[in-house]
Amino acid sequence: MTNGSTAPSQPTAPPADNAPSLAQASFVFGGTLVALGVAAGERALVLGGAAAAFVVLAITRFEIFVLGVLVIRAALDSSKTGGPLEPTTALGAAVLVFVLVREVLDRAAGAGPRPIRAPFRLPLQAFLAAAVLSSLGSADVAASLTETLRLAGLVAMVIALERTLSSPGAVKRVLIAVFASAVIPIVVALIQLATGSGRLIGGFSRISGTFLHPNPFSIYLAMLIVLAVALLPHVRGPARASLLLGGAVATVLLLLTYTRGSWIALVVGLVVVGAIQSRTLLVGVIVGCLAVALLVPSVSARFSDLETTARYSGAPANSLVWRVTYWNDVIDLADESPLTGIGLTGIARSTAEAKNAHNDLVRVYVETGVLGLASYLALGWSLVRTARRALRATATRPGWRSGTAVGFAGVLAVLGVVSVSSNVITQVVLLWYAVAIAMLAVAVTTGFEHEREALEEVGARGDL
Repeated sequence: MTNGSTAPSQPTAPPADNAPSLAQASFVFGGTLVALGVAAGERALVLGGAAAAFVVLAITRFEIFVLGVLVIRAALDSSKTGGPLEPTTALGAAVLVFVLVREVLDRAAGAGPRPIRAPFRLPLQAFLAAAVLSSLGSADVAASLTETLRLAGLVAMVIALERTLSSPGAVKRVLIAVFASAVIPIVVALIQLATGSGRLIGGFSRISGTFLHPNPFSIYLAMLIVLAVALLPHVRGPARASLLLGGAVATVLLLLTYTRGSWIALVVGLVVVGAIQSRTLLVGVIVGCLAVALLVPSVSARFSDLETTARYSGAPANSLVWRVTYWNDVIDLADESPLTGIGLTGIARSTAEAKNAHNDLVRVYVETGVLGLASYLALGWSLVRTARRALRATATRPGWRSGTAVGFAGVLAVLGVVSVSSNVITQVVLLWYAVAIAMLAVAVTTGFEHEREALEEVGARGDL
């Protein structure tokens, strides 16, 4: 029955979000600049086009921006120009700026807490603060602050991932982005292998992919191989085939970097994964090591010089002897400022060899002092606790989340081994992917804890 009144009008649909069209327009504009730059051989147009697309993407689709940064970061180290602000540093600074802008906007809008928070963010920020203090007393303030800016970009990446990892779908997308980042470096490495254009170091032709040196490339590959092996039992179909193929190619390329420390780190990382997840893997690691030692003579040759302890010229017999000697030499540099250190990049500036310490603890102590060393050790302990918490949370719940937790434990073992003889803290690109994998472990842990709390709440109401 009607009452004679006019029927209420349908509510007006809200105006459509113009973010997709704006993002599409930015990609068309940026892609045009990139195409023109490639055709004309103009680096400025290429970088400008990419930057234009990324700026709009960061504003309109922050998660896609973060995923894009993770995908391309590993391909950028070889693009260094030698200028005051390298593309890699600029990318880190861009992440920092966009994260700060989003933080300010969220606070102004009264946004609630994030779904996850990295337990290692505070010690990482403390280490950044120690780096700033050390830079202020550096003999080259500009160089030290530039290096510190790269660390600030790393902190911003952690915060960006806290914002991004808000659902199981987002966790999967970040995981895929981490693996996708290897596509360009592996393709470049295969081209180097096919053309014989590897770097001749120590009598070996060593491939480096898109990295500036074979060492960081090998560490990057070792991390991804360990993560892939941990995930293999938990995936099927195309994902499993991709991990198998990619892991096999990455393993061959890792061997061809001829980086002994990364070979050892890979074995240790796989042993950790095997001890937690599969005893069969432990047998496979042993068999694989024996097969490589017997069937690949160049691998055995790479270790042969470790038997030599001295040379008639007085030069170090091998890189291990050189490292130990160098550590003893550079550690005395901290005497001039033991509390705050001599500033990041200070070791390379203060020694005739102009090289970094090839040991993270030595470098952190000399360049950031006792304050930096304390925060660095706290960071390491926090990462270990993150791994333990993730393993406990996923122990009884097999699946890709469990594989992610186990993979992070293996990756952490890899980083622990290589930090003894390499410059991991200098290679911020490695730290980006290390913290991304760590954030994945935090996300799967948080997801299971929220699920358990929900079940406990339902049980308390008597609904179960």
